[in-house]
Order: sequence, then structure tokens, then C-alpha cells
Amino acid sequence: MNLPSFTGSSTTKDPENFIEELQKIFDDMHIDDTERMELDEYQMKGFTRIWFDQWKKNRAEDAPHVSWACFEDAFLGHFFPRELKEHKVREFLTLKQVFVQVLGQLQMTITFSTG
Repeated sequence: MNLPSFTGSSTTKDPENFIEELQKIFDDMHIDDTERMELDEYQMKGFTRIWFDQWKKNRAEDAPHVSWACFEDAFLGHFFPRELKEHKVREFLTLKQVFVQVLGQLQMTITFSTG
């Protein structure tokens, strides 16, 4: 089984999809939190790995062990910030609205051409 990797340098690679793919594999294999973090570290390449190493280093010395949930929040907060997510939602809603308009026009055209 090939685990997905993430570099953080491509705007076409979805960070949320990366997390979801890993989560599914880890859940299917019943991998615990500690092992998830160890395996995840191997899948981060390039800029993502640099970010992760800095993120771990900058955590307080008395901070608890890095859990998968903690990592997931930090990772998505950095690579898929709320502003970008909101922008993607607005894009989707605009596309949906255009689709509904086109579909309505198509239905009217069919109605008039068959009527």
C-alpha cells in the first residue's frame, strides 16, 4: 500500500485530501496515534517537511505529545487556511448557481422546442 505524500509546493495538491487519505489508511490498518505521527513524517516532503520540523521545534517544551488531531489542526491551518477554504466555498456556490441557471435555460429550451 502506497501512502500519499505532500510537498506543500503545488497549488493543485489538496492538503485536506492528503489528510483524509492518510486518515482512511490509518483507520483501516488500526494504527495508533504515535505510529500515525511517525508514518506521517515520512510522507511529508520538501517544504512540508521543513514546516513540520519547525512546527515541532517551536512547540513549548512542556507541550503534550503531538497527537494526530493536534497535527491535523496545525497542518490544515497552515496549508489550507480558513480564508482559502471560504474562497473555495464561494467558488463552488458560484459554479452551482451558474449550473442551476444553465439547467433552467436548457429546460425552457426543451419545453419550447417540444411544445
